[in-house]
Amino acid sequence: GTFVDIQKDTTIGARCEVHSHTWIGENVIVEDDVFVGSGVSIGGAVYPRVHTSTSSDDEFEQIEQMTWLKRSASIGSNATILSGVTVGSGALVGAGSVVTRNVPDHYVVAGIPARIIGKVKTREKRRKAFDRAKQMLELGVARPHKPAKARH
Repeated sequence: GTFVDIQKDTTIGARCEVHSHTWIGENVIVEDDVFVGSGVSIGGAVYPRVHTSTSSDDEFEQIEQMTWLKRSASIGSNATILSGVTVGSGALVGAGSVVTRNVPDHYVVAGIPARIIGKVKTREKRRKAFDRAKQMLELGVARPHKPAKARH
């Protein structure tokens, strides 16, 4: 997208979508198939400081932590992901959220600070639908036979 700022030591995987006005800080890993909405801010130094010629390196040492967006993660517009956070594979981050902690694989987080609000189950649902369709074709019926429920 336009006006995307990607800092040094950042890796962007294949088939990623990074939309306009997004800032990706240093030491960020974005794996394959990740969606990043517009206006997103990712990573950077935990304790940012300005380096001047008169300051010592020890005095303003930055703590470097990797921020990691795993495969097929989706980040909603205007979300902020703090440095050192890992967003799991297939996870969804709601628009405008501030992610302060790691997001587990296939979970949905939203809010300020972001909290888990659900789980992504699309792959499981697709598999069940595929299995039902396959069973219907094999049986040659409109609906697969379901056993009657026992009444107590």
